Amino acid sequence: MPVTVKDVQKRLKHGGKLHNCTAQTTRFELPFDLKRLEGLDAKDYLRQYAVVSNNRIVLYQRLFQKFRNPTTNLIESRELDKCIGDLLIEGNVPRDRLAQLRDLTGTADLEQLEPQLFYAFCAVVERLVAGKSAGACGGTQKGSTQKRLGDLEECRRQALESADFAGLQYKLRDVNLKEGLARLLAAFTEEAARMQTGLKLSSRD
Repeated sequence: MPVTVKDVQKRLKHGGKLHNCTAQTTRFELPFDLKRLEGLDAKDYLRQYAVVSNNRIVLYQRLFQKFRNPTTNLIESRELDKCIGDLLIEGNVPRDRLAQLRDLTGTADLEQLEPQLFYAFCAVVERLVAGKSAGACGGTQKGSTQKRLGDLEECRRQALESADFAGLQYKLRDVNLKEGLARLLAAFTEEAARMQTGLKLSSRD
């Protein structure tokens, strides 16, 4: 049973933890009519359906400004390992893993990334490598009421995304997806299942 608003409010009141809520600082959405996914590759999907929250946009913009080519105002692909090293607390992602993520997101054949695709790529890395997108919800909740309510909203969004991806393979049975997008959505489906398990476990604490 998914976590309810009442459950989350109760846990915040008693200083409890909201496991996995951080994943929802970026949402990977699906159109109501899944047929709209036909013809899209992984890059197209990320440009259209990765919804990055304001706090993550600020971080990604800083990274972009730090590593961009000032002449083209684009991120060179050779700079991605440095970008991700700055992004993740854990440090650099192994080169083979970064190559897998670039292949998964359809960016392996690109020499440069524009801001929108770069932000989405960063969000994918955080989701699939770190299992999160930002830091506050994974531990004891502190700070202002406004911040805590923001954390609550992120948890609600996580439940919505998990619902979107639940049973996605069945929902896509009549949708003709490109192979690259099918693989990306499969990765998100697996991660959504993991997040939903975390929500269920946290609701029992």
